[in-house]
Amino acid sequence: MTVLPLRPITGAHRAATRPARGATGTTGAHRAVAPAVADTPTLAERLERALGSQYKVVRALGAGGYGEVFLVRDLLLHRVLAVKVLRERLAADPQERERFRREARTVAHLSHPGIVPVLAYGETDEEHPLCWTMMPCASGGSLATRLTFNGRLQPVVAARMLVQLCDALAHAHRQGVVHCDLKPDNVLFASGDERPLLTDFGIAALPHHDRGIGAALDVGGTPAWMAPEQRLGLGVLDARSDVYALGMLGWVMLAARLPERTISGRIDRSSMPADVPRALVDVLARALEREPDARWDGAPAMATALERAARPAWRRRAATACDATAAFVRRARRFVRRLRVA
Repeated sequence: MTVLPLRPITGAHRAATRPARGATGTTGAHRAVAPAVADTPTLAERLERALGSQYKVVRALGAGGYGEVFLVRDLLLHRVLAVKVLRERLAADPQERERFRREARTVAHLSHPGIVPVLAYGETDEEHPLCWTMMPCASGGSLATRLTFNGRLQPVVAARMLVQLCDALAHAHRQGVVHCDLKPDNVLFASGDERPLLTDFGIAALPHHDRGIGAALDVGGTPAWMAPEQRLGLGVLDARSDVYALGMLGWVMLAARLPERTISGRIDRSSMPADVPRALVDVLARALEREPDARWDGAPAMATALERAARPAWRRRAATACDATAAFVRRARRFVRRLRVA
């Protein structure tokens, strides 16, 4: 919110408000002087000053416990951007500043159409420190907003989005980056585009060459969406931790609720609507296994399973028959080669 300056008092106002000379018995030497009130700049004003004359802060887009996001217009290139600003109390903490800086550095090395890129980073060392990252404005809203207003998604739509998220995560995993905080709020959409975009790598587990061999792993995120090994701080996080979160996303997309477990610890499938293909439920149930070794071994494997599960039943049967035929041909070729060698 921009604070407008106080309207100056004109001579007419002074004449109307000033007491008549001699009415109070005080002289000019004893006349009280009102203290000057200093205008404190708002966060939007300080950000606009830090960005320079090329950018104009339009309005706030949203706020959370970690920071605030502003809509910014690039006056020279005629584009609309989003600037994420770290909260002042966190910006004053060196560890939080380093964490925010690390997030920008991480995403800057990820170039993928399914990941919101970081265009610039900046910070100031003033009395009120300011740390910010600049990125394209995803004006299509978040997955959380869509689920709130539209309810659950159709199986074909949910499967397509999950496959696209798998593709983006696979790129991050190849760079040694595990997101660690997948949830509907961190999946955005550009205006007029249905492709989901990953954002908020603030607590991502980074490669050793970037953090140092002895760096401690951040245990953060949203508990309800964490893999068991992340929530309990057990073991090293890898791609299978993000696979678990993808299973959570898929379940919420299709059932409009978080998955529940039976007494035996298995996923309770009764909450899944009847129109969701069983093959798709099986893919998500495997992603939600408590033991990492029981899940899909990575995002590409899960994407392949999702694509197959989203097909009509007759196409799944045909694909299964083709796979069986291909496997038989491979075994036959190996057998023939052994005979020739013998």
